[in-house]
Amino acid sequence: MLSVGLGNASGKCLWKRPRRETEGVEMHEFAQWLAGTALSHQIQIAGWVIPLSQTIHILAVAMLLSSMLFIDLRILGVAAKSETMAQLFHRFVPWVWTSLILLALTGTLQIVAEPMRTLNGNPMFQVKMLMLAFGIVVLLSFQSSLRRHTSFWDDPRRRTLTRILAGSSFLLWCAIVITGRWIAYFQGA
Repeated sequence: MLSVGLGNASGKCLWKRPRRETEGVEMHEFAQWLAGTALSHQIQIAGWVIPLSQTIHILAVAMLLSSMLFIDLRILGVAAKSETMAQLFHRFVPWVWTSLILLALTGTLQIVAEPMRTLNGNPMFQVKMLMLAFGIVVLLSFQSSLRRHTSFWDDPRRRTLTRILAGSSFLLWCAIVITGRWIAYFQGA
Protein backbone atom coordinates (compact mmCIF):
# COMPACT_ATOMS: atom_id res chain seq x y z
CA MET A 1 0.00 0.00 0.00
CA LEU A 2 1.38 3.40 -1.01
CA SER A 3 0.55 6.66 0.75
CA VAL A 4 -0.35 10.18 -0.24
CA GLY A 5 0.28 12.82 2.39
CA LEU A 6 0.57 16.33 3.71
CA GLY A 7 4.16 17.52 3.90
CA ASN A 8 5.97 20.71 4.75
CA ALA A 9 8.47 22.68 2.67
CA SER A 10 11.35 20.45 3.86
CA GLY A 11 9.58 17.43 2.38
CA LYS A 12 8.60 15.86 5.71
CA CYS A 13 5.18 14.29 5.37
CA LEU A 14 2.69 15.50 7.98
CA TRP A 15 -0.42 13.67 6.77
CA LYS A 16 -0.90 10.45 4.79
CA ARG A 17 -3.83 8.62 3.28
CA PRO A 18 -3.73 5.05 1.95
CA ARG A 19 -3.46 4.67 -1.81
CA ARG A 20 -4.10 1.68 -4.03
CA GLU A 21 -1.05 0.27 -5.82
CA THR A 22 -2.39 1.07 -9.31
CA GLU A 23 -3.65 4.57 -8.51
CA GLY A 24 -1.85 7.17 -10.65
CA VAL A 25 0.86 4.85 -11.98
CA GLU A 26 0.88 6.45 -15.45
CA MET A 27 1.14 9.97 -14.01
CA HIS A 28 3.93 8.84 -11.65
CA GLU A 29 5.86 7.42 -14.61
CA PHE A 30 5.31 10.63 -16.59
CA ALA A 31 6.48 12.74 -13.62
CA GLN A 32 9.61 10.60 -13.31
CA TRP A 33 10.30 10.91 -17.04
CA LEU A 34 9.78 14.69 -16.93
CA ALA A 35 12.05 15.02 -13.90
CA GLY A 36 14.76 13.21 -15.85
CA THR A 37 14.66 15.50 -18.89
CA ALA A 38 17.45 17.93 -19.71
CA LEU A 39 14.99 20.84 -19.54
CA SER A 40 13.96 19.96 -15.98
CA HIS A 41 17.59 19.68 -14.92
CA GLN A 42 18.53 22.97 -16.59
CA ILE A 43 15.70 24.80 -14.83
CA GLN A 44 16.74 23.29 -11.48
CA ILE A 45 20.43 24.22 -11.79
CA ALA A 46 19.82 27.74 -13.11
CA GLY A 47 19.50 29.56 -9.79
CA TRP A 48 17.41 32.42 -11.18
CA VAL A 49 14.70 30.62 -13.20
CA ILE A 50 12.51 29.28 -10.39
CA PRO A 51 12.60 32.44 -8.23
CA LEU A 52 11.81 34.60 -11.28
CA SER A 53 9.01 32.25 -12.34
CA GLN A 54 7.54 32.26 -8.83
CA THR A 55 7.73 36.07 -8.67
CA ILE A 56 5.92 36.45 -12.00
CA HIS A 57 3.39 33.81 -10.86
CA ILE A 58 2.65 35.78 -7.66
CA LEU A 59 2.33 39.08 -9.56
CA ALA A 60 -0.03 37.41 -12.05
CA VAL A 61 -2.12 36.07 -9.14
CA ALA A 62 -2.35 39.63 -7.80
CA MET A 63 -3.33 40.92 -11.25
CA LEU A 64 -6.02 38.24 -11.60
CA LEU A 65 -7.47 38.69 -8.13
CA SER A 66 -7.52 42.49 -8.31
CA SER A 67 -9.22 42.44 -11.72
CA MET A 68 -11.79 39.88 -10.58
CA LEU A 69 -12.34 41.79 -7.34
CA PHE A 70 -13.07 45.01 -9.22
CA ILE A 71 -15.49 43.25 -11.58
CA ASP A 72 -17.22 41.51 -8.68
CA LEU A 73 -17.40 44.72 -6.62
CA ARG A 74 -19.08 46.42 -9.59
CA ILE A 75 -21.60 43.58 -9.85
CA LEU A 76 -22.20 43.89 -6.10
CA GLY A 77 -22.90 47.60 -6.60
CA VAL A 78 -20.05 48.69 -4.33
CA ALA A 79 -17.57 50.15 -6.83
CA ALA A 80 -17.50 51.82 -10.26
CA LYS A 81 -21.21 52.55 -10.23
CA SER A 82 -20.76 55.16 -12.94
CA GLU A 83 -19.39 52.56 -15.40
CA THR A 84 -21.59 50.13 -17.27
CA MET A 85 -20.79 46.45 -17.05
CA ALA A 86 -19.71 46.55 -20.71
CA GLN A 87 -17.23 49.35 -19.96
CA LEU A 88 -15.88 47.50 -16.96
CA PHE A 89 -15.69 44.29 -18.98
CA HIS A 90 -13.53 45.95 -21.66
CA ARG A 91 -11.37 47.51 -18.97
CA PHE A 92 -10.61 44.47 -16.78
CA VAL A 93 -11.24 41.20 -18.63
CA PRO A 94 -8.11 41.60 -20.83
CA TRP A 95 -6.10 41.80 -17.59
CA VAL A 96 -7.77 38.60 -16.37
CA TRP A 97 -6.85 36.71 -19.55
CA THR A 98 -3.31 38.14 -19.57
CA SER A 99 -2.82 37.01 -15.98
CA LEU A 100 -4.20 33.53 -16.78
CA ILE A 101 -1.72 33.19 -19.65
CA LEU A 102 1.15 34.27 -17.40
CA LEU A 103 -0.03 31.85 -14.72
CA ALA A 104 -0.19 29.01 -17.24
CA LEU A 105 3.33 29.73 -18.50
CA THR A 106 4.96 30.14 -15.10
CA GLY A 107 2.97 27.26 -13.62
CA THR A 108 4.08 24.97 -16.43
CA LEU A 109 7.68 26.04 -15.87
CA GLN A 110 7.38 25.21 -12.17
CA ILE A 111 5.85 21.81 -12.97
CA VAL A 112 8.68 21.01 -15.37
CA ALA A 113 11.21 22.05 -12.72
CA GLU A 114 9.64 19.90 -9.99
CA PRO A 115 7.19 17.43 -11.56
CA MET A 116 7.21 15.03 -8.61
CA ARG A 117 5.75 17.75 -6.38
CA THR A 118 2.61 18.24 -8.45
CA LEU A 119 2.15 15.37 -10.88
CA ASN A 120 2.78 12.55 -8.43
CA GLY A 121 -0.72 12.41 -6.95
CA ASN A 122 -0.67 15.73 -5.08
CA PRO A 123 -4.33 16.19 -4.07
CA MET A 124 -4.05 19.99 -3.80
CA PHE A 125 -2.71 20.24 -7.35
CA GLN A 126 -5.59 18.12 -8.60
CA VAL A 127 -8.18 20.19 -6.70
CA LYS A 128 -6.61 23.42 -7.95
CA MET A 129 -6.71 22.26 -11.57
CA LEU A 130 -10.37 21.22 -11.27
CA MET A 131 -11.33 24.55 -9.69
CA LEU A 132 -9.26 26.44 -12.27
CA ALA A 133 -11.09 24.67 -15.10
CA PHE A 134 -14.40 25.57 -13.43
CA GLY A 135 -13.23 29.18 -12.93
CA ILE A 136 -12.39 29.49 -16.63
CA VAL A 137 -15.83 28.08 -17.56
CA VAL A 138 -17.44 30.65 -15.24
CA LEU A 139 -15.36 33.44 -16.79
CA LEU A 140 -16.27 32.36 -20.33
CA SER A 141 -19.94 32.14 -19.31
CA PHE A 142 -19.75 35.65 -17.85
CA GLN A 143 -18.17 36.96 -21.04
CA SER A 144 -20.77 35.26 -23.21
CA SER A 145 -23.62 36.50 -21.04
CA LEU A 146 -22.31 40.05 -21.05
CA ARG A 147 -21.95 40.05 -24.84
CA ARG A 148 -25.49 38.74 -25.39
CA HIS A 149 -27.39 40.32 -22.48
CA THR A 150 -25.57 43.38 -21.16
CA SER A 151 -28.62 44.52 -19.23
CA PHE A 152 -28.80 41.27 -17.22
CA TRP A 153 -25.94 42.37 -14.94
CA ASP A 154 -27.47 45.81 -14.26
CA ASP A 155 -31.11 44.74 -13.92
CA PRO A 156 -32.35 45.56 -10.36
CA ARG A 157 -34.73 42.58 -10.51
CA ARG A 158 -31.74 40.25 -10.72
CA ARG A 159 -29.67 42.00 -8.06
CA THR A 160 -29.75 39.08 -5.59
CA LEU A 161 -28.76 36.53 -8.23
CA THR A 162 -25.94 38.66 -9.65
CA ARG A 163 -24.60 39.39 -6.16
CA ILE A 164 -24.56 35.68 -5.33
CA LEU A 165 -22.75 35.00 -8.61
CA ALA A 166 -20.22 37.78 -7.97
CA GLY A 167 -19.49 36.64 -4.42
CA SER A 168 -19.22 33.01 -5.49
CA SER A 169 -16.91 33.93 -8.35
CA PHE A 170 -14.50 35.79 -6.10
CA LEU A 171 -14.55 33.02 -3.49
CA LEU A 172 -13.75 30.50 -6.24
CA TRP A 173 -10.70 32.48 -7.40
CA CYS A 174 -9.54 32.85 -3.78
CA ALA A 175 -9.94 29.09 -3.26
CA ILE A 176 -7.84 28.46 -6.38
CA VAL A 177 -5.06 30.66 -4.98
CA ILE A 178 -5.24 29.00 -1.55
CA THR A 179 -5.08 25.47 -2.96
CA GLY A 180 -2.21 26.59 -5.18
CA ARG A 181 -0.32 27.70 -2.09
CA TRP A 182 -1.08 24.39 -0.35
CA ILE A 183 0.55 22.41 -3.17
CA ALA A 184 3.89 22.93 -1.42
CA TYR A 185 2.60 21.32 1.77
CA PHE A 186 0.84 18.27 0.34
CA GLN A 187 2.67 15.51 -1.42
CA GLY A 188 1.80 12.46 -3.41
CA ALA A 189 3.35 9.02 -3.27
